[in-house]
Amino acid sequence: NKEKGELNAKVHKERIFGAHVASYMNDIAEMKKSNPDEKITQFDRFAKAGLKAGDIEGMYKKAHTDIRADPMKRLAKKAPVKGAKSKAFNIKKLTLKERKAASAAKVAAIRKQHGK
Repeated sequence: NKEKGELNAKVHKERIFGAHVASYMNDIAEMKKSNPDEKITQFDRFAKAGLKAGDIEGMYKKAHTDIRADPMKRLAKKAPVKGAKSKAFNIKKLTLKERKAASAAKVAAIRKQHGK
């Protein structure tokens, strides 16, 4: 309660462990049952993963224990794709000799094409 400057630990714990998310998940499930024709896509990925509203608190507890065990964020290493070209945004500039040679090659190709 902000006005009294008190902390309700039970409410705080419920927010941390996602009780409000589980409640909303139940509301969405009821809306889907009452109106099956309406397309409601919220929490579809949770459903595909087999998570139900009752599993949310366990999911958050597991996440908190994993973070306490190793707080450093680790990204999965991706294997390089075979045959993929690297994106070269910083293309090497050609020297004057190389630019003149490329220009001469283009002129020669155009002359050959027009029969001169």
